[in-house]
This record gives sequence, structure tokens and C-alpha cells, in this order.
Amino acid sequence: QGGSEVDALALSAREGVGTAVEGEVTQSYVAEETQAALDFGEQAFGRLGLVVGQFELFKKIEQSNINILFPSTSYNDETFNAVKIFNSAFGFGMSGRLYQHIRERLGLAYSVYSYLSAYKQAGHGMIYLGTNVQNVERALEAVRKEIEEVKRTGLTDDEFLRGKAQIKSAFVFGLETSIGNMNLLGKHALLTGEVADVEELIGKIDAVTPDDVRKAIDVNYDLSKATVGYVGPRIDKNLLDILKN
Repeated sequence: QGGSEVDALALSAREGVGTAVEGEVTQSYVAEETQAALDFGEQAFGRLGLVVGQFELFKKIEQSNINILFPSTSYNDETFNAVKIFNSAFGFGMSGRLYQHIRERLGLAYSVYSYLSAYKQAGHGMIYLGTNVQNVERALEAVRKEIEEVKRTGLTDDEFLRGKAQIKSAFVFGLETSIGNMNLLGKHALLTGEVADVEELIGKIDAVTPDDVRKAIDVNYDLSKATVGYVGPRIDKNLLDILKN
């Protein structure tokens, strides 16, 4: 917009980095603030590499906190919405399988859920587990069994419909706020190079079939590629071995 005030602005501040802004701002202001944030990030964190394995931090606290991460789909992959529907039914909120089976039925966790993070060329799925140190092994075994079961049988019809309704409603309701619009504009432009078309994105969610989700399950939550992070009381167990065996 030639530096004039605009209602919405997607600005490429540096290769691979984008900023989305909603409100009365100028391009020069956004460019300056974005550059300052990027410079600070480079000074504070430098360049981060990718590592896999098991990482532990022992602290004198009551709760054991476990993160299990798996490679998953990218934002641009054709399976992206199918994976989101699967994740919603499997581990999102109190209606998900993980919560219902591991917390409510077995009583092995204070909190348990999963979420998906997707990027331009890759993504990851994560399962978080908060439990008592005495229940770490049993809780991880229960997570493994849930993964094995859903890979074997897939989602039920009710789970599929609920998962689709959840991600569609979350998408639509997220557009009711300024920050929601900024996140959509910026993320979509950054990851696709295109302006987000809301109706098209909703249509892609509607088009997902149970068979699409079945295929998405097969390529996610691969236990052989899992990475585990642990923060909590000292334990003398190999969490990856428990998860994979």
C-alpha cells in the first residue's frame, strides 16, 4: 500500500518469515518492529538444530510431565485436514479418546491430550501426559495401547463426525477476533504464498472422508520415530523403551 495506513497487512520481513497485522498501521512501522524482533531472536537463541531421542529434567515437584512427539504432516500436504480431524477425535479436549480412556476410565493421568503443529515442509504431532511418578510406566503403556488400537481399528463414525465438527467450528469461531484473522492471514501467506480464501478452506474440511482419515492415521504416531521429553521427579526408566515395547 505504499506506506499508507491499511486495515490488514501481510508483510514479508525476511525470507521465510512473515508478519500479519490488523489495525491502523504503516508498513514502515511493521517492518521496523519485525526486524527488531528477528534481531533479538537471533542474538538470544542463535540457530537451532533438530534432535531426537529422550530428554530428561529432574525437578523436586510432585507431577511427572511427559511430551511425546512424532513426525507428522505439513500444512500444504493433502492429508492436513484429515490429520487434524483424527487428532481432534483422538486427543483434543475431554471428549478425545486419550482423556476418556487414560484419565477417566483408568485414572492414570491428571491431564492428557494431543495437538498438531504443521509447517511449510513438515509437522509434528504431540501427546502430553501429566501423571504421578508412580504411574509413569502404566500411563505410557496405556498411551501406546491407544495408539496401537486406533491404528488397527480407525475412528468410529461418531468420532469422525465429532472431529470434523470440532475443527470446522474452531476455524470459523477463530475468525471472529482480530488476532484470529491475523493468524490466519499471516500463517497461510507464509506457508503457501497465497491469500487465505475462507470459503475454500472450509470446503477442504467438508470434503474430508472417513477413508482420508484412515490413511492419515497410518502415517502418523509412528512409535519407531517418537521423541520423549520428561520433566518431573527422578525416575530410573527408559521412557522410549516403555513406549515402543
